[in-house]
Amino acid sequence: MFDEKQFELIAKKYGHYASWALWADEGEKPKDNMGDLSIFDIEKNKDLLKQIKPNIILVGLNISRRIFVACADDFVAGKSVEKYLPSDEEAEEIVRKIQEEEGSSGA
Repeated sequence: MFDEKQFELIAKKYGHYASWALWADEGEKPKDNMGDLSIFDIEKNKDLLKQIKPNIILVGLNISRRIFVACADDFVAGKSVEKYLPSDEEAEEIVRKIQEEEGSSGA
């Protein structure tokens, strides 16, 4: 588990294009409360930091691509998204590029 300061830092830095895989409890129908983002309000959801799993990451580059849409649809539906994940080598390259960019930008 991480603390509120870390959560706020991640939300500020990546919140405009990233999200946590959490949903509000379902209503009458399973998807009734999918748009309820109040679960991410630490004041309203006191268990938020216990619910988040920071060691699980789903990366989507270019959300306009059909592959990302298909992956997101499968993920939301509770289906396996393993076929969309990068290989170990691809993941290492992605991390290396991100680290290079952050190092050159002084972040």
